[in-house]
Amino acid sequence: MNRWRLVRCVVAAAALAAFGTIVRASADPASSAQSLLSRQILVMLRLPPQHLRQNDYAGGSTRPYDLGSHRGTADSIAKRNGFTVVDGWPMPLLGVDCYVMLLPAGMAMDAAMAQVSRDPRVAWSEPMQVYQAGEGK
Repeated sequence: MNRWRLVRCVVAAAALAAFGTIVRASADPASSAQSLLSRQILVMLRLPPQHLRQNDYAGGSTRPYDLGSHRGTADSIAKRNGFTVVDGWPMPLLGVDCYVMLLPAGMAMDAAMAQVSRDPRVAWSEPMQVYQAGEGK
């Protein structure tokens, strides 16, 4: 399995786990969720390589991963493209940070995907999708 296929699988699982925090409740949750999803994209940002520096490790512990340090990049990409950052989570072992971005009303998904994919800081982007497991009997 190539690296990007693995990234997509892991991101799909992470997106599914984060989906509950993204969808807002309404009178018709299924229709509201579908409407919201039709305007969201998942954007994975390339992380710069980590370099060890003096005092990076103190007393055998490592510094915690800081998603906030990359949030500015996500906000910059979103602002440049007219999007809004909705959520984000780190995936440092895969060398990416994932962000869910909301498209403005009326923007075509294809146009948004083409637009954001031109940014060299973006490793991958795709429309948000929902995956459902079958019910057990």
